[in-house]
Amino acid sequence: MRSVGIVSFGQIPVQKHYTCSLQELAARAIKIALDKAGISSVDALFAGNMLGDELQSQ
Repeated sequence: MRSVGIVSFGQIPVQKHYTCSLQELAARAIKIALDKAGISSVDALFAGNMLGDELQSQ
């Protein structure tokens, strides 16, 4: 098993985003994380959202 590490995280402001899809919000958080880490690619990406299915009527 190889060692892995968390190099960054991204979070968008908690507010109402009526004009954005869940995918757009995730893309914003990913861009923030990549910019903070100073990298442009990763081997893996993990994202969490506790209410995504409910808020997107899935």
